[in-house]
Amino acid sequence: MFDLGELLENLNVEQIGAYAFRGDSLPLSLPHVFGGQLVAQALSAAAKTVDSDSLVNSLHAYFIRPGDPNQPITYAVDPIRDGTRFSARRVVAEQSGKTIFHCSVSFHREEPGVSHRMAMPTGIPEPETLQSNVVRLAENPPSISGPKQPFELPLKAVDVRAVYTKNFYSLETDEPVQGYWFQFCGDLGNDQNTHRILLAYISDKELMLTSLRPHGMNMLSADITLSSLDHAVWIHSNCRVDDWLYYHMDSPCAAGGRSFGRGSIYTREGVLVASCAQEGLVRLGEQ
Repeated sequence: MFDLGELLENLNVEQIGAYAFRGDSLPLSLPHVFGGQLVAQALSAAAKTVDSDSLVNSLHAYFIRPGDPNQPITYAVDPIRDGTRFSARRVVAEQSGKTIFHCSVSFHREEPGVSHRMAMPTGIPEPETLQSNVVRLAENPPSISGPKQPFELPLKAVDVRAVYTKNFYSLETDEPVQGYWFQFCGDLGNDQNTHRILLAYISDKELMLTSLRPHGMNMLSADITLSSLDHAVWIHSNCRVDDWLYYHMDSPCAAGGRSFGRGSIYTREGVLVASCAQEGLVRLGEQ
């Protein structure tokens, strides 16, 4: 599996034209391209077309088709607008001539304004008291057998620690709420573009799965099909993903074959630095 250096190299897409870029996929236990990779690579491509003092403040994405991890991905950036404070970009990702993903990205030059933030949930255990998900999975492998494989990001790249002590591939029912601490494993310096791209990368992990908790299912269940449909990220202020951040998620609704999830990302001191939202396909049986 890859380490943080290889991940950074992968997300730093190759520029092949003024507004054209190319990326590849790193190996993961998924049959398709990880949605967080598409989000982060698209953001990386868009960031290469704006001034360095413009930082991403929001991203709105749609997943159109499953990506093939064995094929390169091309990213076409449309420079929609460059203003005094804001720049806007549209990014389309293609494989074999077909669109698999597209997103709109907003960049903002920081300016003063009103400020308030909702507090982090109380009672969250410190990350040092928790096991890494990779270690927990090795010690408590899922009891479900089948073609689907457990999905965890490699510990050499990012340390993810769920706050819930039960086996996270359990079929027990629970409230549609979960959360985890994460920290990318290395000193990433002070470039905010790097920190924000990695935050976008991990923002897709587990968010849709929160909706399965009340229903006695998980991502390995044989009778469900799961797929991200759209994804949004708002970054409120500078952050460091090489320090511990807490990602709190809930799912207020699942209906009509779709689930909706919300996420809030906090510093260790409880400062809200980013918010996320996602709708996903949760299809039962063969349909």
